[in-house]
Amino acid sequence: METARLSIKRISDKDWEQLRRICSDFSAGPYALYDAPIDTSDENMMRMAVSMSCDEDSFGVYLRGSDVMIGYYCCHRHGEEAELGYCFDSAYHRRGYAYESALAVMEHYRQTGVKRLTAGTAVENVPSMEMLLSLGFVRYASEYVSFYKDDEGDDIFFEGALFEKYI
Repeated sequence: METARLSIKRISDKDWEQLRRICSDFSAGPYALYDAPIDTSDENMMRMAVSMSCDEDSFGVYLRGSDVMIGYYCCHRHGEEAELGYCFDSAYHRRGYAYESALAVMEHYRQTGVKRLTAGTAVENVPSMEMLLSLGFVRYASEYVSFYKDDEGDDIFFEGALFEKYI
């Protein structure tokens, strides 16, 4: 898939270091608390890159005309439905890249017979919430999720918003 500024394609197993850069950046950011921890060891990142390179529903987002990966989509297709998951390097936030690539990924799924797209994000992740709404997704549910524990060993819960879009 191509857009004016981006190439969206399968991740190569050789992209594991770029994948680690993106995952490490996310893990150090303010929204990491709202997602499952990511093991960014060399071994795990190599394994993740190999797995994603074999998965027709995983895509790297690259600056067009370069090998610079700025983000990725890990999607899960179930018949006529697909769940969109995404992560972008914070150095490329607020430039419209996630929105631009999401439009291309959504069109790809529409052309391959998907009728309903879903996505989830933490309510506290305002940029992600705003992007999903601007793409025409509608919030249809909330969930309370915990990936981390506090110093006393109690779960730290957050509110997740679930979105859908019929295409």
